[in-house]
Amino acid sequence: MKKFEAEAALKKLQRDQARAEEERKMREQGYIPVPNHEPARVHKEVYAEVTPSNARMRIDLSEQRVYLMKGETVAIETPCSTGKATNPTPTGSFSIIDKVLDHRSNLYGDYVDSDGNVVRSGVAVRKHKKPSGAKFLGAPMRNFMRLTSYGIGMHIGLLPGYPASHGCIRLPEEIAPMIYEKAKLGTPVRIVP
Repeated sequence: MKKFEAEAALKKLQRDQARAEEERKMREQGYIPVPNHEPARVHKEVYAEVTPSNARMRIDLSEQRVYLMKGETVAIETPCSTGKATNPTPTGSFSIIDKVLDHRSNLYGDYVDSDGNVVRSGVAVRKHKKPSGAKFLGAPMRNFMRLTSYGIGMHIGLLPGYPASHGCIRLPEEIAPMIYEKAKLGTPVRIVP
């Protein structure tokens, strides 16, 4: 039994080392691994030239990809997760109207007790009644860049590999801060079907 466990541990270590080496090589080439997705790609030379004054974004709903651009040149291309059929992401031309580094949702999150323990998770305040004595704690939406007055924006979030949000554009944790840094109030964002 001990021999079997040792062999299994060695094989796992070898797989982990191979995966780490593969990720290192990808990063050298400008790729950033994103679980469950084609990796994000950072074009380092172009990214270095992007400023808040010349940045623009394109979000392609059919591709589930976000592009940070300087003019017509792509600086970052990354997977995203947009709105599901019941809460679709709107299409059209928008601009960033607000930026909040540590934003929390005022619609979706958890009900917690006075000690912060979750009483009910995954709630929508318009749909789920608050239990007696509980308070609402909004879901974290770090690196939030608001696009509409009704709450649609881009932020760090779970990317399951398909549209799954309530309309927002979820970005990978590794990439969102890079986009947030280059965006400003007024940065144009085009969302296409």
